[in-house]
Amino acid sequence: MNKYAPIEVDLIKPSDKTLAEVVLERLMDRTVKLVCMYCGGWSTTRKVKYVPDDLKCPKCGAKYIAVTWPNDDKIEKLLKKRLTGKLTKQEIEEIRKYQMSAGLVLTYGKKAVMVLAARGIGPQTASRILAKDARGDDTLYIDILEAEKTYIRTRMYWDSS
Repeated sequence: MNKYAPIEVDLIKPSDKTLAEVVLERLMDRTVKLVCMYCGGWSTTRKVKYVPDDLKCPKCGAKYIAVTWPNDDKIEKLLKKRLTGKLTKQEIEEIRKYQMSAGLVLTYGKKAVMVLAARGIGPQTASRILAKDARGDDTLYIDILEAEKTYIRTRMYWDSS
């Protein structure tokens, strides 16, 4: 046998169940920052798998918890500035994104944290994905994977400002 002969490889698409398991495992290992949007006095950074199912602020007991990236320091600054009431239009818009994220956590709990931990999925996309998840099967994870693919394919065309 020639050692340089081409090797035939059959590529078999993994089943949706297998894909769903891989996506779930990857998302559970993602690290997120959780911030109470009600009192603004509590934040923590942890892996999704360690987020409790009944997520609430240990300071005030509210379930209005925003999900963001671990290195996002902007949210705490915005929440402090919000107390003075002197926010710019851009800052108000940023707070609305965090509020939308917190609203999803309020409605869907840990499942929202998991979806928001996915790459390139913000509150609007997460809202669409979670709203479609009425069936309760593995389609949630496939929808997350498809949204991540769309983000990777289109991110170069987005306005970075």
